[in-house]
Amino acid sequence: MSKKTKEVLHDEFEQLANELKGSANMEHKSKSKSSREHFIFYISFYESIMAMDKRYRIRALQVLCEYALYDKSPDPTLPKPIELCFINWKRLLDAAKRRYDKKVALNMLPNEDKQIEN
Repeated sequence: MSKKTKEVLHDEFEQLANELKGSANMEHKSKSKSSREHFIFYISFYESIMAMDKRYRIRALQVLCEYALYDKSPDPTLPKPIELCFINWKRLLDAAKRRYDKKVALNMLPNEDKQIEN
């Protein structure tokens, strides 16, 4: 991918994120125990969203963020391009969450138990 293409995609993605932030569809979410502060955003997420038709991009980013941050599964009437991408996103997000939860659990163990685990 050329530098110019990356710059154009970056600008489009930035615009997309701003639209999503101001979107009327995005309801205010209060923090709960199941919500997360952050998630790993892989370049493959970005590339798959930018490869979609423009009419799907905001919805795809919304689906990705709602699953990653709030464990909210998308509705069954999801457009096919988003559904196909979500299958892969889910696998990556779930694996990252398992790794994170394992590290958190290990950090809760007393020091001598940590040495056994490593």
